[in-house]
Amino acid sequence: GTVWLEYSTEPTISNFSANTAKEIDLTTGTGSLKTAYSTIPSNTTWDTVDERSYIIDLTNGLITPNSVDKQPHTISIEFEYLDWGSGTNTGVGGYMSLIEYDGSNEQLEINKQFRKANNDSGNGIATLDFNTNVTSNVDGSGKGWRVKVTSLESDSNATIKLKSIRLKAG
Repeated sequence: GTVWLEYSTEPTISNFSANTAKEIDLTTGTGSLKTAYSTIPSNTTWDTVDERSYIIDLTNGLITPNSVDKQPHTISIEFEYLDWGSGTNTGVGGYMSLIEYDGSNEQLEINKQFRKANNDSGNGIATLDFNTNVTSNVDGSGKGWRVKVTSLESDSNATIKLKSIRLKAG
């Protein structure tokens, strides 16, 4: 199935130090399911009060998998960057990380680099796709994936806002 969660109030991180990861707090913000693009198995019971619970463990702040062992997942994370590189600083880079969390330790980390265009204002929207599989590290209570962002240089003005998460299993 596919679950696409879109945020109307985005989880936000800012004030970056060079090469220091900052975790996006997935328990913040307000999100709703894009029903036209989501296919939820009919035998699944969800918390309809907070649609983030379709793919977010709101107690632990983790993206949760469809729990079929070794099933491939594509996790697409759309984000907005604001004042990234302060407009005139060309080619400022960073990376987003999807990190397996096994309930006590961080395990496998998948990094996707992004870089602002040389002529943009430092503001824009980007989507990164992470291809992964369900393992015992992410399947179960208190387990899942964390999302972190790292700037390759210090930027106290830069901000990252999470726009949407799309999880496609299978």
